[in-house]
Amino acid sequence: ILQSTDYEKRKERILEIRDIYEECYLEENKKPWERCSASVGMAEWTQEDTSVEPVFRRADKLMYEEKEIFKEKYGIIR
Repeated sequence: ILQSTDYEKRKERILEIRDIYEECYLEENKKPWERCSASVGMAEWTQEDTSVEPVFRRADKLMYEEKEIFKEKYGIIR
């Protein structure tokens, strides 16, 4: 849950996180099990939301979509 400046720069933050994980995954000098990867999904609270549950569901859906894109791009090496 982001607040203040992090919330204001949320799109930049999510791109930074994705870049960090992608760089780590692509480090060829490391063994496959030493590389890390993660998928990230972000969703925002809307006026229609009555609890955090739908927000987390949307973020989770986006995270899995990101995961599929990553797999299509790099495959699975583990």
